[in-house]
Amino acid sequence: MTDGTNDAPRLDHVGNITRTGNNARGIAASATPAGTLMLASIGNISTAGTGSHGIISSTIAGTNTVLHLGNITTSGDGSDGIVGSSVSGDVNVLTSGNIAASGNGSSGISASSGSGDISVTIASGSVSGGSGAGAGVEFIGGGTNTLSNFGSISALSGLAISGGGNDETVNNRGTVTGNVDLGGGTNAFNNLFGGHFNPGTTVDLGGGTLTNAGILAPGGIG
Repeated sequence: MTDGTNDAPRLDHVGNITRTGNNARGIAASATPAGTLMLASIGNISTAGTGSHGIISSTIAGTNTVLHLGNITTSGDGSDGIVGSSVSGDVNVLTSGNIAASGNGSSGISASSGSGDISVTIASGSVSGGSGAGAGVEFIGGGTNTLSNFGSISALSGLAISGGGNDETVNNRGTVTGNVDLGGGTNAFNNLFGGHFNPGTTVDLGGGTLTNAGILAPGGIG
């Protein structure tokens, strides 16, 4: 869906989607030039093919919100589960269900903005990325970025969470397994009560703080 007005387009989808072939996206939505976008999806999405994202949603300057309830599986290289992006607006992603992006360079959730704030909430279920440069959850750009996890995050690459040069805060009440690289900026990883953090060999918070009120188990619980 593409909207060329400044209104607030909304796309609601209920049902299952299966797509095969390169660049075969499950759902693609965009709003231009300054409109906000709300994409709400309920159901399961499966794609197979290079560059075949489960959901891809983008705005120019308006807020981009993606809500998905259900499972997403992508098996192709460079095929993220959910891609939420904006040139300069805020980006919000909220999921409940299992997201598995198994291809090389594929992330479970990739959220990006040129200058807006990014919020990712995993209300329940699992989010896993693929091999190579794939991450469970990936932040690109943004301003003040927040990840709230009540589910589980991991990746075949071992990189659970990837950040960039801006400010990232991770509030974990679920399970995070693997490396965490938040890059520069003012960063924090808060492993809250009830949270399980099973770090890999790398926990790079860019000089930020790790606060633990849950279970911290380097190498996993064994």
